[in-house]
This record gives sequence, structure tokens and C-alpha cells, in this order.
Amino acid sequence: RWATLNQPPGWSPLLTTATVLLVDDMPSAAWLFLWVLVLVGITALRLGVVLAPKAHPLAMIVPAAMVLSHGLLMFEPASYNFPDSLYAAAILAVALAIAEQRVAWIAYMGIAAGLLRWPGVVLSTIFIVAYWRVFRASQWAALRRLWLLVAVGAVLAVIGSLAGKLDDLLFILYFETFPEHWHGDYAPTSLMPRIPGFYALWTAYTGGGLLLALFSCWAPATESRRALRWVMGVAFIYSGMLATIDHHPTHYFLPLVALTGVAVMCASAA
Repeated sequence: RWATLNQPPGWSPLLTTATVLLVDDMPSAAWLFLWVLVLVGITALRLGVVLAPKAHPLAMIVPAAMVLSHGLLMFEPASYNFPDSLYAAAILAVALAIAEQRVAWIAYMGIAAGLLRWPGVVLSTIFIVAYWRVFRASQWAALRRLWLLVAVGAVLAVIGSLAGKLDDLLFILYFETFPEHWHGDYAPTSLMPRIPGFYALWTAYTGGGLLLALFSCWAPATESRRALRWVMGVAFIYSGMLATIDHHPTHYFLPLVALTGVAVMCASAA
């Protein structure tokens, strides 16, 4: 095959290379997963330090605790060969690049996130717009570059489709976005009862960190509180995309768990 169609293509070359160079199948995925966990933890800690340089030293332990939760959430269902762990790292990297105002990195990490899970570019865009709303610091150059790269990818996809190599791509994008997650049932009476359970799981997976960060959003006005509101605001917008889905596997929560660890660091300074 010329391309990975039934999943975003970013993870397949990495997992395949690890499988070829290390050992077969899941043991190879496990080694790769451990390195990705390290990347998630370091990126989360770096983001927390940038956003809240006065965070309490003990709060810096929280991103490490979230990494342990992340590991359990993927080891228990044996899902550590999924792209979602690296997707979580990419989302953290997007936020870090925005906070450091690194235009090129914002675009590149946004594309990396999108190549690992389809909502990555949309979530990156939400991060950029929300940063402007909260901090009044625009990142429009990064947003233009990000969507220019998306347009280039769309042109390549059209060429691939016309060449007969990506015939099913549009249908797969539709299927993996809507039927796979809601199975054609969009009645409010079906969607609404799923929401409390989703947020209960998010709270449990973060050891109550979600509640601590949420309550701290009403702390006295400081730069750390603004950072906290930015992180939590984007996390809640993203959670709204997931909460009504008719199944809640653990890998859906990985970016939310990682962002909660950063939010608790910001809360300690707020």
C-alpha cells in the first residue's frame, strides 16, 4: 500500500520501524511506548514551567503522576500500540510552541498532531484562537502557515485519489469521524446521558486534579490564572467533542489527562 488510510498516517512508519529494528509485534510497541511516555512527561513539565514559572515545587510532581496514569490507561487495555500517546505529546508541543511564540513550531507540531489523530489540526487551531482571546497575543502567522500546510496535504490527497491510490480516503474520513463514534444516533436523549460519565472518568483518571484545576480558575487575577484558564478552556472545548460519543475508551482521555497535569501546575501558582 502507498498510504495508511484507516488511521492517520503519522504513527505507522514509527511503529513499523520499531517492529523491524527491535522485536516483533506488541513487545516492540511497548518499548516505543515507554519512550513516548518520557516525551509526554518532559513536554508537560516544560509547558507548566513556561506558563507558571512560580508554580509550587511539589506541583511539578503532578505531570509525572499524570504520566503514570497515562501508562496505566494504555497498558491495562493493551492499547499502547495506538497513536494516541504520541498525539498527546504533539498536542502539548503545540501549546508549548504557542506559549513560546515559535511560529514555525506551532505549524509543524499542529501538522504532526493531525497526522497522528485527525482532530489534531482543529485542536491546534482552538489553542491558537484561545491564546489570542486570553492573552491578547495573536498567532495569525502560525495559523496561516498551519492551514497552508493542510491545503498542500489536501492537494496531494486529491492527486492521490485521481491516481487511484487514495480512492476511499473521503469516505474513510467521514466514517471515522461520524458513524464510527455515534453510529447514526444523534438524538439528544441518547447523547446527553453520556456526558456525566465522561467527566466522571476524566476526574477519576486525574485523581481529582480536574476539580482542583477547575476550582482554581476563579483565583485572583494573575498571569498564572490566565494560563490556567487558557489550558482548561481548550481542554473543555475538546472534551465537548468527545463527551457524547457512544463509547469512552481510555485513549480518548490522554491529551486531557496531560493537560490537566499542566493546569494543576498553573493552579498552584494562581
